[in-house]
Amino acid sequence: MYSFFVLIKEIDENDFDFNINRYKEIVYETIEYDSPKKISKGLDELGYII
Repeated sequence: MYSFFVLIKEIDENDFDFNINRYKEIVYETIEYDSPKKISKGLDELGYII
């Protein structure tokens, strides 16, 4: 979790709406994973039994 500051003036301008989306843009990152087949092959190479 993280925190951030908002000026009281900005809060007042938003009629004291404390919804985070009014003050902070939420950025979602796309995470790409290897295919299950590739992961399984890598585990086989390390000697893990699936």
